[in-house]
Amino acid sequence: TESDVNIALSQNSADALTSYFPDIKPNVILNAVNTQFFAPAAKETKNATEFRLLYVGNISKRKGCDMLPAILDGTSESVHLYYTADRDPSKTISHSRAHCLGRLTLDQVKREYQKADATILPSRLEGLPRAVMESISCGTPVISSSASSLPEIVKENVSGIPCETDDPLSYATAINKLANDASFTNMLEQNCRAFALEYLDLDKMVQQYVDLVSS
Repeated sequence: TESDVNIALSQNSADALTSYFPDIKPNVILNAVNTQFFAPAAKETKNATEFRLLYVGNISKRKGCDMLPAILDGTSESVHLYYTADRDPSKTISHSRAHCLGRLTLDQVKREYQKADATILPSRLEGLPRAVMESISCGTPVISSSASSLPEIVKENVSGIPCETDDPLSYATAINKLANDASFTNMLEQNCRAFALEYLDLDKMVQQYVDLVSS
């Protein structure tokens, strides 16, 4: 049975599908998050001696976690990485400036996005990761690889800084830029929220599905 409509959750996924099945031209509807729940909080007084970097996800090579110690080595001493615990408690990120937050509830994860100065995701292969969308919706810029679908939501000078995949120095340079330029970071925070409301809002995604089915 042939489908009447094909939908891909990112342009990267649509292109991959078409490369295998040239006759299929999927409609692209980006995945989305609840932008009312994942929203910025009133910023607390920043710790001037610390730049708070956040990683949310499992600890794996696919996610680029093996690079995180080298990335931290290339950053200033003010940069500290806070990361959520893996399902396997034996998996950790070994570095003097890496701190495990444990297993968090959704409310706690949201709070960490709100507290962070930036979120990092150095993945080698991705779909359209919720952690990135959630961070952007909270007004926290993302430093990510340029792999898979990530460049569709991590936009340079808008929602974060895309980096060279598999290049720790590229990530470290991006982190140091944010850590040393408060006005640039503040600009990204504002841009992140506007980008999320325009492109990553759950209600708008649902309406796109309604419009597609009704057409």
